[in-house]
Amino acid sequence: MVEPRTNAFEWPLPVFGLTGTIASGKSTLAAALESQGAALIDADRLGHELLWKGRSAYRMVVDLFGRSILGPRGGIDRVKLGARVFDDARARARLEAVLHPAILASARRRIDALARGRFRVVVFEAALLYESGLDAVMDDTIVVLAHRATLLDRLVRLRGMDRAEALGRIRAQWTPERKAERARWVVENNGTPQELQGRAVRLYRELARHPAARMRAAAHARSVRSRSGVE
Repeated sequence: MVEPRTNAFEWPLPVFGLTGTIASGKSTLAAALESQGAALIDADRLGHELLWKGRSAYRMVVDLFGRSILGPRGGIDRVKLGARVFDDARARARLEAVLHPAILASARRRIDALARGRFRVVVFEAALLYESGLDAVMDDTIVVLAHRATLLDRLVRLRGMDRAEALGRIRAQWTPERKAERARWVVENNGTPQELQGRAVRLYRELARHPAARMRAAAHARSVRSRSGVE
């Protein structure tokens, strides 16, 4: 029997981390799980929003890296910022020390808001789920994998990269095997979108039966009764 993680956040809803290598199809799987009824939190999108001018992380990041990372209108240019941290592990660690706690706090606010409605399973999609350590606060994790040849084809054919650039992007990430070792569920995505959709249906059923989901469903029902004054 799968036991809930003891080091997970005390989330009001069950939260499952979803990640995968570049071009593996993690966003496609996330959308498929959302179509089954899951609520989706996109960590990368939260990170983008936190860097908008006037947002909480904006000033901290500008203070760290200087005004050379800004675009003509004063906003952070993500291409310039990426160039500063891509090959500099120390600079990347400083950026992550600002962004990751802010992303987690933003996700918590959104999940708290979701919990005021109907009970739902939450999928937390993050490209660097394991690398950032955010998997430690998930109830469990999912990894989407594809063969290297499939990844290369998608990056070259669909994203317009040349082969050398595509290989560099793949090699810059954790290996699929390393990610798979950390995951509760490993979803293969070498086939068609229809095949992935079928896997998403089966996976969603397993998420809904996970001990964390059952435990939080019971707690959510008690909270709803309490708010409505029903004993």
